[in-house]
Amino acid sequence: MVLADDNFATIIAAVAEGRAIYNNTKQFIRYMISSNIGEVVCIFVAAVLGIPDTLYAYGLPATAIGFNKQDSDVMKAKPRKANEAVVSGWLFFRFGAIGAYVGLATIAGFIWWFLYSDSGPKLPYSELLFNKGTAYPCSVFSDRHPSTVSMTVLVVVEMFNALNNL
Repeated sequence: MVLADDNFATIIAAVAEGRAIYNNTKQFIRYMISSNIGEVVCIFVAAVLGIPDTLYAYGLPATAIGFNKQDSDVMKAKPRKANEAVVSGWLFFRFGAIGAYVGLATIAGFIWWFLYSDSGPKLPYSELLFNKGTAYPCSVFSDRHPSTVSMTVLVVVEMFNALNNL
C-alpha cells in the first residue's frame, strides 16, 4: 500500500477499497463460471440428444458485476485468511448445479418451441432428432424462433444468476 498522506483515514479507505475489489472479483468469478458451465451443458446436451444447435454467439452482462459499489458494512467483516480460496469445493459444486440448471432450461425452451408452441411445427420428439429421417421439410430446422426462445430463456436465467451473485 502506498500512502498519499499521513492520515489514518486514508489507510481505512484503502483497506475498504481492497475488500470491495476482492468481493467484486469473487462475484464476477462466480457468475462467469456458473453461466459458462450452463452454456457448455446446453451445447453438450443438444449434441447428446441429437437436436439442432440451440445457441449462437452473444455477449454477457458480467462486466457490470465488476463495478459494484462497496457494501456499506465492508469494514465490519473480519479480515479474510491469506490462504482462503476464492472458490471453495462447495462453491464449485454450486456453480455446477446452477450451470446444469441454466443449460437444461435453455435446452427445454428450444425443445418446447418445436414440440408445443402454437407458432411451432409441433413435431413429435423423434422427428427433432438428427439421426432419424423426417417427414418435415428442412426449412423447419432453419427457423430462428427456437433459437430465440432458448436465448431468451438463457438471458433471463443468467440475469437472475447475476442478481443472485450480488
